[in-house]
Amino acid sequence: MLRFLLIITFTVQAIFASGQLSNPGFESWTLLSDFDHPVVNGNSFISSNLETFYDFGILSCTEVAGVQGSAMRIETVETASQDTIIGYGIWGAPPAGEELLFEEGFSVTDQEITGISCDLRYEIDPSSSGFVIVQFKFQGAPAGAGNFGEGTYFFPVSGSQETFQNQTFTLNPGIGALIDECIIGFACNNLLNENTEPVPGNFLEVDNVTFTGSEDIVPGGNLNEWTPFTPLLVPDGWVTSANPMVPFVEQSEDAAEGSFAMQLRTLEFDGDVTAAIATQGIQPGSEFTPAQELPEGFYGWSFQYKYLTENTDTAAVLIAMSEDPNPDPENTVFHFEPLLADAAFSEVTIDFTALTEQLDLNYFAIAIVSSWEDNGIPDGNVPQVNSTLLVDDFQELILGDDPCIFDVAIEQGNEVILCPGESSALSVPDDYDAYQWYREPTFGGGAEELSGEITSLLSIDVENFALYNVWCEVTLDECTEASAPTVIDSYVFVPTTIASNVTEACAPETVTLEALGAEGEVTWLQNGFEITGENSNPIEIDETGSYVAVIYPELCPNYGISSGLGVGVTIFPEPEPELIFQNGQISIENGPFDEISWLLNGISYSNGEFDGQSEITPNTDGAFTVEVLDPNGCEAVSDPFMFTGVSELRTTVTLAPNPTMRFLEVQSNVPGTCELRDISGRLVSAKALDAMSHHFDLIDVARGVYLLQMHGRTYRVIKQ
Repeated sequence: MLRFLLIITFTVQAIFASGQLSNPGFESWTLLSDFDHPVVNGNSFISSNLETFYDFGILSCTEVAGVQGSAMRIETVETASQDTIIGYGIWGAPPAGEELLFEEGFSVTDQEITGISCDLRYEIDPSSSGFVIVQFKFQGAPAGAGNFGEGTYFFPVSGSQETFQNQTFTLNPGIGALIDECIIGFACNNLLNENTEPVPGNFLEVDNVTFTGSEDIVPGGNLNEWTPFTPLLVPDGWVTSANPMVPFVEQSEDAAEGSFAMQLRTLEFDGDVTAAIATQGIQPGSEFTPAQELPEGFYGWSFQYKYLTENTDTAAVLIAMSEDPNPDPENTVFHFEPLLADAAFSEVTIDFTALTEQLDLNYFAIAIVSSWEDNGIPDGNVPQVNSTLLVDDFQELILGDDPCIFDVAIEQGNEVILCPGESSALSVPDDYDAYQWYREPTFGGGAEELSGEITSLLSIDVENFALYNVWCEVTLDECTEASAPTVIDSYVFVPTTIASNVTEACAPETVTLEALGAEGEVTWLQNGFEITGENSNPIEIDETGSYVAVIYPELCPNYGISSGLGVGVTIFPEPEPELIFQNGQISIENGPFDEISWLLNGISYSNGEFDGQSEITPNTDGAFTVEVLDPNGCEAVSDPFMFTGVSELRTTVTLAPNPTMRFLEVQSNVPGTCELRDISGRLVSAKALDAMSHHFDLIDVARGVYLLQMHGRTYRVIKQ
């Protein structure tokens, strides 16, 4: 038995109009904004609403009154079909695979974060506790310690708390590694344990999410700002498959008549190939039962469609009609109309005259689907990803209408694109008695009769027909009808512009240029010469010059549209300050520099007393560096200069091996304390050594250059 691929929930918008099909030309659309979610700025916030609202029409994550302003309430809900969905809200995105790896967090850099603080109110059955989960990452991978796997901290929450109470969850052990990203999640039942049963009605309300022991902030942590989630554009009067993340049904300008058509696409969604569907007139709660009235004199249906598919696929229209509303299946007339691949709009007429002479058909239901799955017939149709169905002008045929109505089709279809210098022809069937062609500007103006154009063929060119609607009026047996208009368009007037983030940068930074205008291949010119092999758009610029973009539109690939005057880009060289020591002073070479700041072991030297001076007389040992700003506004930091002239000790210190992969042996003939610091002067490790030797295990130390200080001297250590 044939069936639809009905696995996406319909938006509830059916309109049962008396005696007519609602919105037959798909000209009326409504923008739906279905639910709000928190504004958290620089990261992606995901909630369980994506599972509950679009599948069941209910919300599990909502805005409620908080301590001051708003808070977030997440709740485990039970649907009408008795599915139980656990509520959650995540600064980020849920893990995609079996590993507990969250995505799309927000930026953090402070290793000294000691915990997460928030105001909570909850009612959670201990049999399936809720939780707060925090994950830190570095360069995309979990980083640092954690009590729930690398980089991940898990804090269960259960019991009853009737008022908002501040609660701090301590990171134990501490982070202990470089981090650049954080994800925070809340759930009101245990999503991570499949052996626990979710409890409907459990809830967790969250407000004022902050870090402790850190100046880093949780973006939008006060949960006071909320915004509508991705709005959907839906055709009025039709019930369509709707999902905020996947465009199954869209408004299309590629219409057979008027301004819009409805586009339905078969897509891969959640691992399945899923067809798009649009319906009207179905009794709510039924699978496919007629409920909408037919007009007086009804005898059939007509519509126009275009179907694009790379492989063998079949779209379909299914119509159900009956004498009474909501009939039993045995009292329902079903009609299945397959729609095969067609690159141009075609008109379909379904004539039920013979049937209406025998039956009194008063009610109907219609379903349009982008791929038809046939499970009952061997070797049936298999839906294909990206199969695209466009439908327009779906309407009833009524007896008693003007008897002169007949179809007049222009062979080129609904739209003709002319490139510069091109010409083409339009034609209608040559079996009419008389012809007259007309044109009308698409941007407004009256219709114009084309003098002398009285045959079935019309020649068109860019100069005389670009941006016009063109149609033919034909006469047959004293009846005169006009064809649907064809849009004549041209890409001559599509401008090309260049957008840029900035026009100046300091190396190694780049300037981003993007060519805007027609879709097509882009050629870039630098100082009037083509950049060979560079067709990227946008493009990253790392050289000074004047840049021009030329777009070759997809529909006119031999015609290049230039952005005109070039965009000037300046890339300043990176400053290279170098420290040298002579005559008892440390001085800077490779200037000039507008701003100079001296650092000793990574911190300001003498509280900035010597800032601005190009040379200084050091009064202590240590690693001297200098931060500079050159006249172009470019910043740089010099390599460190190790100064040991103040307190020379007659000691011997040897390091081996150096460079090292892991172990470093330090030998000294004099006892003392040995300190290992990073290149900025921050302490990594300290050891009290005897007169013999000591092994450092550097397994947890990142690769790079480090400074080992002992007896007032500084030694360079390289960890590979």
